[in-house]
Amino acid sequence: MGSSYLSKPATKKTSRDEEAANWRCGVSSMQGWRVNMEDADRVVRDMGDGTSYFGVFDGHCGKEVALYVSKYLHQYIRSLPSYTASLHEAVINGYLNVDQSLLTPKGQRELKFLKCNPTSQASAATSDSDSSDDECKPLKAQHYFHGMNVGSTGVTALVRDDLLVVAHVGDSRCVLCRGGIAIAMTSDHKPWMEGEMDRIRKAGGKVCGNRLYGRGPLNLDVSRTFGDHSLKQNGLLGSEDQIVSVMPDVRQEVLTREDEFLVLACDGIWDQMTNQQCVDFIRDRLLEDPATRLSSICEELMDCCLSPESPQHGAAGCDNMTIMLVQLTTGKREGGAC
Repeated sequence: MGSSYLSKPATKKTSRDEEAANWRCGVSSMQGWRVNMEDADRVVRDMGDGTSYFGVFDGHCGKEVALYVSKYLHQYIRSLPSYTASLHEAVINGYLNVDQSLLTPKGQRELKFLKCNPTSQASAATSDSDSSDDECKPLKAQHYFHGMNVGSTGVTALVRDDLLVVAHVGDSRCVLCRGGIAIAMTSDHKPWMEGEMDRIRKAGGKVCGNRLYGRGPLNLDVSRTFGDHSLKQNGLLGSEDQIVSVMPDVRQEVLTREDEFLVLACDGIWDQMTNQQCVDFIRDRLLEDPATRLSSICEELMDCCLSPESPQHGAAGCDNMTIMLVQLTTGKREGGAC
């Protein structure tokens, strides 16, 4: 079996900047020491009602699930009847529904397409029968062929007026900078955590060396993900009770003038920086030059996190890295400091 790491890091970055009426955003990704780049991200300026959507997805054992979820999760959230009245409820059901859609004929074709065409903006070619109900029903287990041992963590943030709704599965994080203080909007889902370990064991899995194991070869150091359906096969349990769950934790905040920016990033960043260190790094540069390109701050931060040493030495900072910085416009918010 070949190494999961390169002999020297791939430091070329993919960056972009976007903006809307109440925010501006920079995002950057870097492959780093890993043989493959498996992260994905998504920014939707307007979901059709003024709501903005931001997401970072950290794939493992392949990129296709991260690509799929980055492409479709916001659509599943937007399509739900609860979307207008309760973003909290819509986000939860959106996570559950997009994960189930991986097992449908449509989802399986799309995963196969994305595996072979990771940079394509198109979708898998579909037939006229794709609109039938059968196309949207999960296949029987013996017919699964993509996504069984491929998965992704994910973190999303939706901003609707002054309401912030953050959801996540796994160890990708969202941090809110409020008056210079890092507010953790997420808490990592790790197998060794008490509540997670109890669920894993009740579903037939086990935890050894801080990793979870099922009956097959797949083992993970996170306990909630999209995909990884070989660890979601207990027919007596719901999605939230499987060895690996896709049930997101969701947190809401009402934004004030003290709220300066959001950071969404995969664990490649958090392996090297605490939440507060990340906020301080970004805030120092924004105070020095308020007009600076946000993606350039993301690029500099990734360079700071990248290990100069080979992964064979056990160094942190050897993973793929993606960071999204969302600077919030304060003009329309009430309360807080100017």
